[in-house]
Amino acid sequence: MKLKLMLLTTILTVCLACVSYAQTEPATAGDTPQLAQGSGLIGVVERAVEAQRKAFTGAWEGVVTPEDGGPPPFRILFTFGGDGTVVAADAGPPAPHLATSEHGAWERSANHEFLVIYKQLIFDVNGNLDTLFKGRVKFKINEAGDEINGIMLVDLYDPQGNKFLSGAGTIKCTKIKVEPLD
Repeated sequence: MKLKLMLLTTILTVCLACVSYAQTEPATAGDTPQLAQGSGLIGVVERAVEAQRKAFTGAWEGVVTPEDGGPPPFRILFTFGGDGTVVAADAGPPAPHLATSEHGAWERSANHEFLVIYKQLIFDVNGNLDTLFKGRVKFKINEAGDEINGIMLVDLYDPQGNKFLSGAGTIKCTKIKVEPLD
């Protein structure tokens, strides 16, 4: 709560300083106030946040490395939509061919940081729902916007929603880019 109050106070102070500056700066014919153009401090911050969101969206490929005692590392694909949606697929245990793709949501949580949650249905060999999977990741995106690294927590639930297993690990992904046909 204190952090939110401090952040709100800082933002309000910056806004008031920008408004005060815009009101005291002499205007000439044809000038547009900086606040209207979004070129003040607030505009710079908004553009930086939007650039990070844009860099995070798109398709990524990577490797999940579970904690010691877990399964071996395995490949994963993510697609982060501009509207905050997530679609993923992985080659992880127990049997990828018995599971749905993963679906979830993401949001920017801090400078260069994003929180992701995704869920999956896992079936037994007879096609009966066997397990509900939930993964949560805290990603950091690099300055170039082409690599994300994160820590993850996973939980497995029975069909009635009772948690029976939890684990952790790390994840590293690179952005999938278009390649020429040559």
